[in-house]
This record gives sequence, structure tokens and C-alpha cells, in this order.
Amino acid sequence: MMLTFLVLTYRQRVVTSVKNKNRQEKGSGANKNPFKPLKQGVKQPPAANQWSNNQQYTSPEEFPFASSLQGGRGAYLFPAIGASQSSQGASMTNLYRDYSIDTYDPSCGNEDDTWYEITGFTGDLGPHCKAFNSNDKSVCSKSSPGDWGFDVADYAYEYDGTNFNYVGK
Repeated sequence: MMLTFLVLTYRQRVVTSVKNKNRQEKGSGANKNPFKPLKQGVKQPPAANQWSNNQQYTSPEEFPFASSLQGGRGAYLFPAIGASQSSQGASMTNLYRDYSIDTYDPSCGNEDDTWYEITGFTGDLGPHCKAFNSNDKSVCSKSSPGDWGFDVADYAYEYDGTNFNYVGK
């Protein structure tokens, strides 16, 4: 199920005010920090390890990203480390700049140059991204721990406005 969710690759970049709303209770609930302290029903994230530079996996990673119109309510949350979040944020900012992807402001209505598609991931990729690139959906039904030592799908949650519900595979 998660890989199917990842395959939906078209995104629309949004202004900061929408991005911030996407993280709140009416959105993904990421601002409630479900992995720190643990909220009801949320499984303890994996322990800090060498791959995480001994940082705790307590930062909620959202997909689709909060910076996209598709983020917010319905986004999946995964435990990540703060350094990964900062690195991803910088990568997304650079992607938006390098490809001249503008921000969409729903109050203005102009959508020109605000859409983008995620294709051809490169670099040191985890098992889900590798499967996405090769169109291999078998990863959806088996354990696929990455270099970090755990399968992120085992810690996937969706916020319904009240609870964090386990999504998993």
C-alpha cells in the first residue's frame, strides 16, 4: 500500500502559509510530534543507531510533503531524525529553485509553474525508492529494512484529526 502511495508523483508547491497549515491538526498532525513523546497508539520508533549518528527517530516525516498542496490531511507520517529533515528541506528548496518551481497561493489562483513530478531518484536510496525506480511493487508486502536498520513502512501513521492510525503495509 505504501509504495502505491509513493507512486502518486505529481505535486504542486504551495506558499508557506499553506505549508504550515498542512502540518497542523487540521492537516497531517505532524506538529503534534507523534513520535516524541509517543501519542496514543503510536509504536516506539527504532532506537538511535550508528546510521542516525545516534540521533533519535522522533521527527515526523510527511509524505506527501507539507510543502505540496497534496500534503496535510491524509499524509503519512514516518519517524525520522532531525538532520535528515534539514537535509531534505534543503534539497527540496534547491529543487524548487533549480527548476524554477513557483509557489501556488490558493487565494490568488495562478497555478503557472507550480506543478512538478518526482521521477528518477538518484543517490543512496532506501528499498522503497529503489523499488519505485524499478516499478517493483513486491517491496509492499515484505520487510524491507534500509541501511538505517528498519523498514519505514512498519512505522507509517495517518492522522484523522483525533488519532494517529497505523497504516503500515
